[in-house]
This record gives sequence, structure tokens and C-alpha cells, in this order.
Amino acid sequence: MDKRQYRRIASGAHIDFHLERSDATAREYYSGLVENYSFGGLFIASDVSMAPGDIVYLNIEIDGEPPLTARALVRWTRRWTRPRGAGVEFIDFDGLGGRDVGDILARLFEPDDADRGA
Repeated sequence: MDKRQYRRIASGAHIDFHLERSDATAREYYSGLVENYSFGGLFIASDVSMAPGDIVYLNIEIDGEPPLTARALVRWTRRWTRPRGAGVEFIDFDGLGGRDVGDILARLFEPDDADRGA
């Protein structure tokens, strides 16, 4: 039985992110692939080492609109099977303004023709 609160949607879009770690002296930026997403969070396919409890900042840019940052909590990780990565839960959004979160997620993570290999 699937206990997810929100329906997952397959993606394949690229995402840039950075981690908030107490032992980090410098902010490192990474890139990953959004395997799937929902209103509550997403799975980032990446070889970057993340641990449950880490805070991830997702840089969200949609052409022609102000940038948006989503802060998310790493809930679980997949290290031993591919794709490696982490399941993250959205905590909040910075720069949302009056925009609808669902619309932004759909527009951002819908794979374009380049991501589909067309």
C-alpha cells in the first residue's frame, strides 16, 4: 500500500542545489536530476553524499520569471542502487511572491524536448 500523501510525477529535469552542513567551510554547488516530484517533495538523482536531516537549497529558475529557492529536508537516501540520490521534503519557498507552488513545480520539472532526447 502506497502511503504517500501526494501523487508522484516522473520528471528527468536538471536541478542545481547546495547543502547546508555545519562542518562546511564553503558552500558547494551541485547538479542533479529530478527523478520524480510531488507537491510535497522530490527525489534528486545524484552521486552527492547526503544524509537524512541535511538541509538542501534548490535553485529554481523558470524563463522570464524571478528566481525561487526551495528549502528542503533530506528524508531518506539511496546509496547502494542506481540511481543514487535522496528523497527531500519541501520546507518552504523563498521568492514565491503570489505565484502558485503547484504551477511552478509543473513548469519547472516537466521535461523539455532536450531532456527527452528529442
